Amino acid sequence: MLLPLILSTAFAGDPVRCTATISTPTEGCNLRDSFTVTSGGRTEAAATRAARKALKDALMKSSAAFYAAQPAANAKETVACEALVEGAYVDCFPEAGLAADKYCFVTLAAPDCWDDTVLEVEAPGWKAFDAGRKTMCDAVDARAVKLNYPDVEARRIKCAAACATHTLVRCP
Repeated sequence: MLLPLILSTAFAGDPVRCTATISTPTEGCNLRDSFTVTSGGRTEAAATRAARKALKDALMKSSAAFYAAQPAANAKETVACEALVEGAYVDCFPEAGLAADKYCFVTLAAPDCWDDTVLEVEAPGWKAFDAGRKTMCDAVDARAVKLNYPDVEARRIKCAAACATHTLVRCP
């Protein structure tokens, strides 16, 4: 019992990385994907909130993509998706290295949306995950607009979902 107290005291000042995960489909959320997002924060509570916010964003964008691809789908198909966020599994751990600025690489494996170019972001380590995801999603959207596909609006919606869900930020 003393060891957890010692460990929590030792890591009390370190920034925290949290990963939130859910798998669908579930009742009321007929999206067919696995959602895993990572965020950071100065505290575990802040990192948990950031991870849940990023997960909610991924679910909402995936719901929009679902309806864009299937306009005749029943609205009840995704009515419970947002509620999954609070019950999602969130795994957090302190990471002292997140206190310093990080130079990170941002990737997205979505060939319909991105050309495999590796982006870079420099930010305080605990902010790098959200900053990297935002950088990638902005670039993905700009690319879709620039390529001017005939179905550009549908593609933007689909790619926003892919970006929010599958962007990876790695900070060596």
